[in-house]
Amino acid sequence: LVLACDGANSSMRKMLNVSATTNDYNQDAVVFDMKSDIEHDNTAFERFMSDGVLAMLPKSNNTMGCVWTVDRSQSKAKLDLDSSGFEALLQERFGYRLGGLKLASKPAVFPLYLVQSDEIYKDNVLFFGNALHFLHPVSGQGMNLSIRDIGCLYDLLATSDFSQNEMQSILAEFAKTRKPDHDRTIKVTHGFVKWFVSNDPLLSTSRNIGLHLLQRSKFAKKVLSRVMMGKLSKGSTLMRKVVEK
Repeated sequence: LVLACDGANSSMRKMLNVSATTNDYNQDAVVFDMKSDIEHDNTAFERFMSDGVLAMLPKSNNTMGCVWTVDRSQSKAKLDLDSSGFEALLQERFGYRLGGLKLASKPAVFPLYLVQSDEIYKDNVLFFGNALHFLHPVSGQGMNLSIRDIGCLYDLLATSDFSQNEMQSILAEFAKTRKPDHDRTIKVTHGFVKWFVSNDPLLSTSRNIGLHLLQRSKFAKKVLSRVMMGKLSKGSTLMRKVVEK
């Protein structure tokens, strides 16, 4: 068994002549680390702004990893700013919830696509992680989806003798079990891109109302959480062990 975990532009996929379906979002992710005067207390933040979505994820101490999703036409202008100019723009967009903000790394830019391998496996090679499904970061589901893939594969291999015939059956079962979760998560994420990133007045209004209701409805939170945590799909013993601990 070979796991091909070599990214969205997988060389393994190309070597095996497996095609991939690509959807260009015409957006870039400006990625950087920043330090704040006030400790983040392991809290993540997301800001929906006229020039894109800014996600700030806690790392060590008062450092946060940031992903700023912008239209491709706007990314170069942000990269061309010097450190003080970039920090001033970041401070204006985020505010002072964490006090003063300073860059902790040089911003880099990555184009955003939806990439889906047209085959989940071929022969004894199983495509995994971004080589199988590269998602837009707006809802942070790429890693969650891969963790659930790991749990499923863990269960299927637990009692395997790794014979060639059995391996083909395991890979076929993996594809059958995981494809509904893949399709559902990709569809939800793809919808979120239009809903969260768009500046269309109608979508912006519906987004504001939706987030307002979500904040106040325990039922809506529970439903959305179940979808995003993959609880509509078959679970794995590995994930249950993590939850139990």
